[in-house]
Amino acid sequence: MTVHTASRGRVLWVDDEIDLLRSHILLLSEKGYQVETATNGEDAIEMVRRQPFDLVFLDEMMAGMGGLRTLSEIKDIRPELPVVMITKNEDEGLMEDAIGVKISDYLTKPVNPSQVLLACKKFLESKRITSAQVSRDYIREFNEISMILQSSPGYGEWIDVHNRLTDWGLEMDLHPDLGLKQTLTDQIRECNVEFSKYVEKNYRHWLEQAKRPPLSIDVVDRFLIPRLQEGKSVFFFVIDCLRLDQWLEMETLLREYYDIARDYHFSILPTATPYSRNSIFSGTFPDEIEVRFPEVWAEWEDDDNSRNRYEHRFID
Repeated sequence: MTVHTASRGRVLWVDDEIDLLRSHILLLSEKGYQVETATNGEDAIEMVRRQPFDLVFLDEMMAGMGGLRTLSEIKDIRPELPVVMITKNEDEGLMEDAIGVKISDYLTKPVNPSQVLLACKKFLESKRITSAQVSRDYIREFNEISMILQSSPGYGEWIDVHNRLTDWGLEMDLHPDLGLKQTLTDQIRECNVEFSKYVEKNYRHWLEQAKRPPLSIDVVDRFLIPRLQEGKSVFFFVIDCLRLDQWLEMETLLREYYDIARDYHFSILPTATPYSRNSIFSGTFPDEIEVRFPEVWAEWEDDDNSRNRYEHRFID
């Protein structure tokens, strides 16, 4: 039997008692899915071989070729094709066997219409549904960030904006077809301009006041030394030219092994590595380095390559 409709996806339902499932098949048809049926494993395998299905519902207990063997054969032909096993058997061993041959999901009989429809949405429409939600969420976020820019944000709010924009950059990479990447790029550019104005306006005050964002010179004193004073072993890594989005990708791999907390600091000016990096290690501004370590500064004047050779001395 074939139900022809404007298709939201092509479904193959395999069950040796398929007539008992007519109401489910009619529901899927009314919802816009194209459903074809088979009453045994052999026919199902041949249909998968000949036609491009998007999802298979497969009965576990069938006369002749059983569900697990049919599943294995289908996966040999179309490894990427999602298969939902339908079973009366709730035995844990059976489920482990099914998972072992790459079942996508399973439903326990008697299945109800909402379970069947949810499975179709999960495997056939999740990308569309997720993309629509992402679009709505970003438009709301775009407006919120625009309002923040108009409200003279402080340094804590700038850190939040940077985090939000970075998260959205990663999200857009997962949904390249939304057409919002350029909108995000334009907003990041606008934020960069406004942030530059913010730093230009406030940097001199930060040099003179205790109430300021953590700067490069504060990193060791504020974040490293307290941990050393607790008697803990500490590994201190300083990585040049690593963007926040790159770190977040690394963080997803590290979270399996570590509890991670993030803090932030603002670079001193100039932000160039020889200045900001050495200020991290020394806890001093470049002009103070020149006074305290005149011989090092003299070498810097002659050789750019020597500017990161004295980090151990600075941190000592």
